Amino acid sequence: MKIIDTHMHFSDLSEYRKMAEQVDQITSLNGVLQAMAENNIVAGIGIGIGDLRQHSEFSAPMTLNFEKDWNPEIGIYAPNIACCLGTDPYMLTKYPEKYLKMLNAYLKNEHIVGIKIYLGYYPFYAYDSIYTPIYELAKLFGVPVVFHTGDLAGTQGLLEYAQPLQIDRVASKYPNVKFVIAHFGNPWLFDAASVVLKNPNVFVDLSGLIIGSFKSHEILHLQKKYFDYLKCALNYLYSYDKLLYASDWPFAPLHEYISLVKAIIPEEYHSDVFFHNALKVFLRIKNFL
Repeated sequence: MKIIDTHMHFSDLSEYRKMAEQVDQITSLNGVLQAMAENNIVAGIGIGIGDLRQHSEFSAPMTLNFEKDWNPEIGIYAPNIACCLGTDPYMLTKYPEKYLKMLNAYLKNEHIVGIKIYLGYYPFYAYDSIYTPIYELAKLFGVPVVFHTGDLAGTQGLLEYAQPLQIDRVASKYPNVKFVIAHFGNPWLFDAASVVLKNPNVFVDLSGLIIGSFKSHEILHLQKKYFDYLKCALNYLYSYDKLLYASDWPFAPLHEYISLVKAIIPEEYHSDVFFHNALKVFLRIKNFL
């Protein structure tokens, strides 16, 4: 079965290398490509990486930090690695013309397949007018907007801004833009599911449900109540055409995360969740598979 991993992190930053080592993953380009090939991952979407603190000086949109800086004129690290462009709302207020011009230039590259908004890490709701230019760019270029939702890494940020229910207002206002609720809004699984049920243009990715080193069969037993709750949310949603496989690599071992998702998704929906649904959301992916 072919797999598209819609939420990965490609970086040579020390914290990513350390996490990858803990789950026996290799962060070099050749190592990542080998791991993807071994797990039949035919395409990986890397989420833009950057410093999520407020800056006083101009900073470029967040791309893949992986052995060398992303260059939109060069385009890619490998034919099957794409980028979801990370955005900084402070740049939209401090340097609006310069920042939007740069975003526009990056989005002309076909290997920029989406835009990422980091809810929770910045003190703005999804429906704040500060993000209006982002949604207009997404509509113009026909790319989806991915929202970080749910738990935050570390103590930085505020959880109230990461609650997925707020995305309902944005999805209603921009019916022609596709939106992805990353991490299934975990722990607000039913809130995320209700937003997806109501809005045909909203999807969820299954990244970050479990992080760290684990064996899928063991974690399913040890965290049985959690996975029962997750399955209840999936049954409530019962729209397997709205689910996207995503691993949050390198925060979990690829082969075990794939096994975990296979265990919680009915087998008859595997090809949709692991492959076909991504093609409906990230439309540019099919151009270079």
